[in-house]
Amino acid sequence: MKNKTIIQLIIPSVLMMVMMGTLYAWSVFRPHVESSYGVGVAQSGYPYMVSLFFYALLMMISGRLMAYVKPKNLAFIGVILIGLGWIMAATATSFFIFVLAYGVLAGSGVGMIYGVPISFIQISKLKRQGLYTGIVLSGFGMSPLIGAPVVSYLLNRYSLSDAMIILGVVFFVGLLLCVSFLPHQPTHVSYHVQKDEQPKRRLLFMVIYVLFTIATAIGLMMIGLSFNVGVDYYEFDLTLVTALISGFAVLNGLARPLFGWLSDRLEFKAVVTLSFGLIFLASLLALINNGQSIWLYGLSFGLFWFNLGAWLAIIPVAVKRYFKDQAYAKQYGNMFTAYGFGALLGVFLSGHVLVLTQNTSGLYIAIMILITVMGSLLILNKRVFNVETS
Repeated sequence: MKNKTIIQLIIPSVLMMVMMGTLYAWSVFRPHVESSYGVGVAQSGYPYMVSLFFYALLMMISGRLMAYVKPKNLAFIGVILIGLGWIMAATATSFFIFVLAYGVLAGSGVGMIYGVPISFIQISKLKRQGLYTGIVLSGFGMSPLIGAPVVSYLLNRYSLSDAMIILGVVFFVGLLLCVSFLPHQPTHVSYHVQKDEQPKRRLLFMVIYVLFTIATAIGLMMIGLSFNVGVDYYEFDLTLVTALISGFAVLNGLARPLFGWLSDRLEFKAVVTLSFGLIFLASLLALINNGQSIWLYGLSFGLFWFNLGAWLAIIPVAVKRYFKDQAYAKQYGNMFTAYGFGALLGVFLSGHVLVLTQNTSGLYIAIMILITVMGSLLILNKRVFNVETS
């Protein structure tokens, strides 16, 4: 049964995540979008920001729908939205239409598919669910390892429009095949919780939600700026920066099974403290470096990518551990809206801070302040995490 589950669920899910994770290669698209539509660095982040927001929003909506609609059917609808989004973006005659197509349609499609395999794993009888969740999610995180060089090659060889049409067709066909392999499995599983526990769980949800929002805001804005900071602000070699982004994707992907494994064994506060410490270290290194060394640039931005991957593995396990009062897919979808708000917050602020300051130091200082505040929130809320998990 275990081998059948791995073949039928884990392998297709990883391949799906690799294709959908091309969202993280946005920093390679960004200069081409700016030149094609005549927009600046702040505006060119909007398609990425909107796609991440609708990705998170549809995670919540589809999580609720899974109690009534077969998850596999939702995934098929997501495939159609992704294909339409990429092809419509390729033929868009205005930047507004481009944002709607890439951001709303394609982002919504990713959100409809993303939660399906994660929910299957969390209600399965597999042991080490955190590890398997991390393995599946590693496909999304490591996608730019393949996606960034492929996208860069296509954009150098073809126009932005032609490159996006090619990718849209490939993703549509590939995702359609992968979804067809997924098992037919119900996801609506409910648990009874004592009424006196409910207020504690609501407060705990809010605390984790805020922590997740800030962590994703930092991670997503630094991922979206990786190419621009390396090439435009630090003036490093374009080819070398592109290669480093592939390395960042590896770190993002490796963090997911690693922190999934850690989350299976350690308390939530322990893994969060570790992640926040690494984010603070990344900001400090980036501030000290300020573009002087490409290797320190690689180390600091690699840590930013690594920790976004960490959080995307931490949250599914935390939801399963603390919030068994409702169907898993619904609760996970609710929590994942923090990812969408993090995308809006991080991408919007980062672009405008760069325009105003014309340097990156302000970003790193802001991140260090945020992490210090969030660390204090974690320390001061010791009793919040004392909720029965069995």
